[in-house]
Amino acid sequence: MSIKASREAVACALLSCGYRINRAWKFCARDERTPSATIFNDGMIHDFGDGFHGDLADFLEQFKNMQKGEALKEARRLLGLPITMNFSDYEKPIEKKSGFISEEFITAFEVERKGNFNRYLELLDQAMPALTRPQQKIIAQKYNIGYSKQADRLIMPIRDEEGRCVTLWKYNKYPKSYVDKDGKEVKPSKVTFTKGRERVPFNLVDLKKYRKDMNGWVFLCEGEKDTLNALGRGYRAVTLGGAGERIAEKDLHLFEGLKIVIVYDHDEAGHIGVNGYINTHGEYKTGVLDQLQKVVKEVKVWDWELLVLQEQLELYKGYDFTDWLCTKAIQGEYIQKENV
Repeated sequence: MSIKASREAVACALLSCGYRINRAWKFCARDERTPSATIFNDGMIHDFGDGFHGDLADFLEQFKNMQKGEALKEARRLLGLPITMNFSDYEKPIEKKSGFISEEFITAFEVERKGNFNRYLELLDQAMPALTRPQQKIIAQKYNIGYSKQADRLIMPIRDEEGRCVTLWKYNKYPKSYVDKDGKEVKPSKVTFTKGRERVPFNLVDLKKYRKDMNGWVFLCEGEKDTLNALGRGYRAVTLGGAGERIAEKDLHLFEGLKIVIVYDHDEAGHIGVNGYINTHGEYKTGVLDQLQKVVKEVKVWDWELLVLQEQLELYKGYDFTDWLCTKAIQGEYIQKENV
């Protein structure tokens, strides 16, 4: 049975444990630059980084390596502390930058790619393991994927439906750790975005083109990596950018009347992203499936468990569409995309 507590009480408890909670109720549960954990209105904690979802006692058990009884006792103690939140003492939200990133700025990363081509190819292999080198080249050129030597990451513009660059996707599967000002070792996230800019779904320009054939299936992938691999293998694909993202009201019309296959990762975060969840007050929190059912012609959810039976897959936590595409490439098989 979950411990019921207010969002403020849970935030104060975590603050007393040394976590920094920002004004959006997000925090870093692990060593990471970008907060992946959030405190919901009902006091439950969800970490989109590894799929954790639970109350404060569950959190202490998993992230502080406490025994269940010890975690429960400590959670009750922490939640009994006075609520003295003063967000002015903590991280303030970044003011979102307006305007768009210039094409000249993007071109600079393409130039840097040419000067560091071997490293660039290594990172392409990390990002698009399901594709052959010629397929990688086509995708890299079409989506203007460059390279930053300073960040040691692939750099890809994320554009709005009019083709204007809103932010940059930055990818390195194995980023190097560094020591912060407090002497702690920090392992950066595989994926980062331009600081202080709004996020938009990836491949909105193509999504508009997909509407010319309303009978073809469009794959809604969990992230940009899966989308790039799907595109390279000939699928029509887009992504909202993560399991925790939802379709903005202003973008819903782009999905109207389409046939969508939702293919999220095989883990708790993917399940919640698709289906939503019911909080401790019995309230339903919308998943992307609910959003799409209201506007699309037809929607299906990729069934990992069925594929286990059909293809003898060996699933593990976090198994994703790219992993499946790699398996099919090894087997020399290609799914008939019209027969989803």
